[in-house]
Amino acid sequence: MSKKKEVLKVYESIAEAWDRLRRKPYAELYHFLDEVSNEVSTGKVIDVGCGNARNGIEFAKKGFDVFCVDISRKMIEIARKNAEKERVKMKFVVADVCALPFKENSFDVLLSIAVIHHLEENERIKALNEMKRVMKDGGIGLISVWHRNYIKYILKFAPKYLSQKIIGNSGDMYIPWKTKEKVFYRFYHLFSLGEFKKELLRSGIEILKIFPEKKAKFKSFIFSRNIFAKIKK
Repeated sequence: MSKKKEVLKVYESIAEAWDRLRRKPYAELYHFLDEVSNEVSTGKVIDVGCGNARNGIEFAKKGFDVFCVDISRKMIEIARKNAEKERVKMKFVVADVCALPFKENSFDVLLSIAVIHHLEENERIKALNEMKRVMKDGGIGLISVWHRNYIKYILKFAPKYLSQKIIGNSGDMYIPWKTKEKVFYRFYHLFSLGEFKKELLRSGIEILKIFPEKKAKFKSFIFSRNIFAKIKK
C-alpha cells in the first residue's frame, strides 16, 4: 500500500475526532486572508486538502468562491456540514491532490495547509505541479508543512531514529494519532527549510516569502512547528 493510501485510510478512521480537535485556522491563515482581501476583492479559491474546511470557510465568509478538495470522503462530508453550520456556500470535491479535476488557470488563490508533508517525494512534486497548473497566472497561495528542525521535534524524535517508526534519516516518519480504542500511525515527511524552498522552486513556483509561525519564540524557525510559504504563479 502506498503512503498516500495509508494516510487516507487513517483519516477516514479519525475524521470526526480530527474535526473536534482542529476547529480554528492558524493565525497565518487569517493574516494571509487579510493580505488577499486587500489585493483581490473577489475570486476563486481552491483549498487543497481542505480537511474540515476550517480554512476555506474563512474565505467564503469574505465572499470568495471557494472549492474545497480532499481525498477523504468522510472529511468532505464533515466539511460540507461545517459550511452549512456557518451558512456559507462552498463547492466540495473528492479528489487526489496529484490529479486535480480542474482546468489550467482556474483559481486566483490557493490554500494547502499541512497537506504535502503526507506525501512521498515523487508525489509531492506531482502535487505542487498540479497546484501550479490550476492557479491563474499571477495567482497567489499559502502552503504550509511541518518543520523537521523544530526544537521539540528534535528532542522528541531523535531517539526514535533507531526504531521502526522512522524511515531512514530523510525526515520520513510515522506519527501517532491516539484514540481510546487504537493508535493510528500517519506518514509524514518533516521538511528542512532548505528542502521546502527547493521543492517549491523545482515545481516552478515563485516564493514571495517564507516564514515561521507567528507564535514561534523569537520568530525563529527552530521554535516553529510549521513552515509557511506565500507563493505566486
